[in-house]
Amino acid sequence: MNPKTFEELQNDFKSFHNPEYYLGIDIGGTNTRIILSIEQSTYEVSTFKASKVVDLIEGVKSADTKLYPLLQNPPLATCCCMAGPTSNVDRYRFTNYDQSDAVLDPVQLPQRLCPSGKTFFLNDLESGCYGLISLIKHNLVGFYTKQFTSIVIPTRPSTSEIFVVMAPGTGLGVGLINHKKGQYYVSPSEFGHIQISPHGPNHPNYKEEQALLNNIIPNEDPTRQFSLEYEDIVSGRGLVACYKYYSGGDTKLGHDIAHEANASSDPENASVKAMKAHYAYLFKGAQELAVGLKATGVYLIGDNIVHNSRFFDANRPFLLDQFYCHPKKAWIENTPINIQTVQTNLNLLGTVYYARHHGQL
Repeated sequence: MNPKTFEELQNDFKSFHNPEYYLGIDIGGTNTRIILSIEQSTYEVSTFKASKVVDLIEGVKSADTKLYPLLQNPPLATCCCMAGPTSNVDRYRFTNYDQSDAVLDPVQLPQRLCPSGKTFFLNDLESGCYGLISLIKHNLVGFYTKQFTSIVIPTRPSTSEIFVVMAPGTGLGVGLINHKKGQYYVSPSEFGHIQISPHGPNHPNYKEEQALLNNIIPNEDPTRQFSLEYEDIVSGRGLVACYKYYSGGDTKLGHDIAHEANASSDPENASVKAMKAHYAYLFKGAQELAVGLKATGVYLIGDNIVHNSRFFDANRPFLLDQFYCHPKKAWIENTPINIQTVQTNLNLLGTVYYARHHGQL
C-alpha cells in the first residue's frame, strides 16, 4: 500500500485511460506529504517541511506547479488530515503547528489542487481509521497488524460491528469504526480525554497507583487537581512523567526511554517501569471503551506501536491482564486486540480513501 514515486507517475501516465484523480494531504507537525490516486495506483507527489501555515501554502503551491505539466484538471476530490478539530469550522487551527501561524482558511490553498466544495478536512486519527478501513477492504489488514490476544474468535453472523481504534503518540487519538450492513462509518472522538478510573482501596496495587498518579497530576493547572485523563499518561509527556517518577526525579526524552525499555530485561529498570505504566493505561482505556461500547475488536495503531513491538511481546501477559481484569470480563473475553506491526502511513491512506468515496457522491 506504499505509494509509487513521482518519477513512476511520469512514466505510467500515458497508459492511463482516464486522467481523473484524487489527492490526499497528510499535514503533520513537521512534515507534510501529498499523494495522488489515479485508477488503481497511488503516487507520492511531494514531501516538504512545514510547521507554519505560510510554509504549508507554499509547499502545496509547489506541488501544484510540479503536477501541472501532467494534469491540468483539478482532482475530483482532495482530502487533508490534520491535528486539531475539523467539525463545524470553516477555518482550521493546527494544534501541532507554531501557534503564531497555525490557522488556515482553505481559500488560501491553490484552488486547482484544493477546489472549493471538493476539499475535505479530517482529524488525523479519523483519517487513520479510514486508512484501516482501506486495508480491511483490500484484505491487507492481516499483513500490517497482528492479533495480540490468543483467543479463538467465534464465527457468528452480525449485522453491526464496532471497532475501537487507538493511536498513542504526542497525545492519545481515539476513533470508532462502525461496520453495518456492508458499509463502514467512522466516528471521531475525544475519548483520550476521559478520566482515568483508578483502583479501589482494596486493590493490592492501590497505594502504588495513587503515588504514581499524584506525581503526574499537573500542579500548575488548578482545574486538574482531582483527576487525570488517559492522555496524561498515554502520551509523550505522560511517558516522560512516568519515568521521572520511577527514576526518582531524573529526566529523559521519550524516545530514549522507549529505546532503553525495549533493550532491557530488568523489571526494576526505570524505563521499563515507565513504559509498563504508560501502556497499562492504554490497555485500561481500551478496556473501558470495549466494555461501554460492547466493541467487536480493538486496534492499536501508529508508529509508536510498531516501534515498540518487542516491548509488547515481552510484556504480553501483563498488558492483557490490564484489559481483561474487569467485573464484566465476560463481555470482552472474545474481544480481540490487534496491534500494528508493519509501518505504513494510515493517515495518508485514509485521505485518498475518503477523497475517492466523497468524490463519487
